[in-house]
Amino acid sequence: MAKKEKFRNFITRILESSKLKIEAGSIQKAFQEEIYINAEEVHKYIKNMEQMWESWKKLSQIDFISRFLEELGPPIFASWLSEVFPFDFEQIRAQCPKGPSSEDALLEILYDFDKDELRIIKDVLIAHWINEPEAQVAQTLFIEAVKSISEIFSKIIKHPWKIFTSNVNLTKEGNNLKIHYSAAGRVVK
Repeated sequence: MAKKEKFRNFITRILESSKLKIEAGSIQKAFQEEIYINAEEVHKYIKNMEQMWESWKKLSQIDFISRFLEELGPPIFASWLSEVFPFDFEQIRAQCPKGPSSEDALLEILYDFDKDELRIIKDVLIAHWINEPEAQVAQTLFIEAVKSISEIFSKIIKHPWKIFTSNVNLTKEGNNLKIHYSAAGRVVK
């Protein structure tokens, strides 16, 4: 399946399932359904992540979640967004600066929605009679895709872990939309 067609199908399923509603966890449920639909990719991702986590713990002789993400976070998030979800790997830039503790991790993830992706979002919004700006929808879809890794990551590290949004900046550049997402991931007690 072509990349743009996969992106269109993803947007369509999320909008049909959630209508972009936050109430009763509608959008989070839509992303959980998406993870279920992509079970094969998720299974491969989990297997690779478990191997990375175990190898990293043996090599570093520690199991600090923040250090793990500081060292390996960029490919972890880029592959999640491009293998489980249909975001373009080439348009993702991620970094995980040093966190404030052994359990807290900082995330900086940037994505450039190109004009084709923005047109797809707009077309699907029109087709479903949803009156929301495509930039706002793009932001919501991206943030929820990033945050949806929390449950998977919790299983891998065997601790409840969650991502909390710190800041989001959107910048329109020509026909593209740049999103700069800042967050913190931490163990939930």
